[in-house]
Amino acid sequence: MFAGDGAYGQDLIAQGGDAVEGVIVTSFWHSTLTDANSKRFTVRFGNLFGGGTPNANALQAYDAARTLIEALRRAPQLKTGSDVRAALETLRKTPGQGVTAPVRFDANGDVVGRPWVGIQVQRNASSGTLRFQAIGYAK
Repeated sequence: MFAGDGAYGQDLIAQGGDAVEGVIVTSFWHSTLTDANSKRFTVRFGNLFGGGTPNANALQAYDAARTLIEALRRAPQLKTGSDVRAALETLRKTPGQGVTAPVRFDANGDVVGRPWVGIQVQRNASSGTLRFQAIGYAK
């Protein structure tokens, strides 16, 4: 069974129990990715929040904040909402860098070009508990 990124969360396992073992969900990030940026983000998150593992929502919030900060840095004299919009428009020509990929926007302002990760609900062999495990990555 496959599900979109809206199903990716601990509620799926908590509510579905053993019935969701083997379900595959999609997302744009998972904490087990081994690229340097993902590893660095995971370590920094743990250091900042006293442990714990970030999820895709944490990464999305981080990338969104970094993107806004980059736009503001490019246009320090912002006085109106139009100024902020113009600063964000600069990111269409020169994208900001996200953890997994450059943050690019289409004509509607939607983020495009993010990689996708296949994530499966698997049983941990040592603990017997269900968990999410990345099983595939596509850029």
